[in-house]
Amino acid sequence: MLKKGSGTPEQSEITAFLGKGTEFKGVLSFAGTIRVDGKVEGEIVSKDTLIAGDGAFLQGEITVGTLISSGKIVGNVTAHQKAHILAPANIQGSIKTPKLIIEEGVIFDGKCEMAPEKKVAEQNAGGQYAVEQQVAPPAQQQASPVTQETAGIS
Repeated sequence: MLKKGSGTPEQSEITAFLGKGTEFKGVLSFAGTIRVDGKVEGEIVSKDTLIAGDGAFLQGEITVGTLISSGKIVGNVTAHQKAHILAPANIQGSIKTPKLIIEEGVIFDGKCEMAPEKKVAEQNAGGQYAVEQQVAPPAQQQASPVTQETAGIS
């Protein structure tokens, strides 16, 4: 069970609450910290914190600053700062975040991509993966092909 925030930036004052029995379909966009204990289908977008309680069921794409969840998520999650998954959470989908904490007892069926905060933000800003420039090593001398003569075979 999630406990009341201790005043840390990730769990500061909750600005909105969707309680048990609440259902929301569509795009949920918010500022501040929101706690969901009901059902949300669609897209969730914020630069701030999403807290999903034990009874939460989130289905769709989630893009937030910080995710703290002990509920069920079906879909892909991008957390620009951190994802903290608490038991008895059930995650079915990919998680992309620079910092990931998964507590014992969580069910996670998907893939995880951990990239620096800047890279995660760049990937989502353009909807595409950021391209990192790589510097090729200095040209090396090409090896000659091996022939019967060079191998000493007659």
